[in-house]
Amino acid sequence: KVTPVMDGDNANVEVEVFVTNGKMGQYLQYTILDAEGNVVSNIATIITTLVALFTMSWKLAIVGLAVLPPYAFAECTALARIDLPPQLRVVGHTAFKHTALKTVTLPEGLETIGENAFNKCTALTEIVIPDTVTELGADIFNSCSSLTKVTLPDSLTVIPESMFEKCVLLGDFVFPSKTETVSESAFF
Repeated sequence: KVTPVMDGDNANVEVEVFVTNGKMGQYLQYTILDAEGNVVSNIATIITTLVALFTMSWKLAIVGLAVLPPYAFAECTALARIDLPPQLRVVGHTAFKHTALKTVTLPEGLETIGENAFNKCTALTEIVIPDTVTELGADIFNSCSSLTKVTLPDSLTVIPESMFEKCVLLGDFVFPSKTETVSESAFF
């Protein structure tokens, strides 16, 4: 469902996406619905909606998904906020690379975050990785130049390669209590 939101002179678009067959390696399918839940077929409305999606900051809510496929939202440069479902277990590699995410709440129960998942999210300032995450890929936050604070699960034993490379604003960093290995290039 795509909903234009007017706040004075400011326009915004809220997008609700229902995922069909959202399994690893498959494409997500999007359907644009009007306020009553009917499929939008008017070409002018579709064009207006697509222009709005690519020119305005937008928020996304995903419903009923356990695995977010690789590249799911990569290069969606207007994506500023996303609400992830509580049943999400895997964020595929490169899922949010080079988006405008400012905030993201990762659900408890999440187990894996693939490599490059948040790479080049230059607006991202803070993130909490839930205690249930046991596997992190390389380069997850590489080039997140606005990132100032990261909370990692205490159970994390390895800080992956290039995890915080080019995170120039990352301040005090507290290593998880069970960290055994910090990859050589984790912070470079």
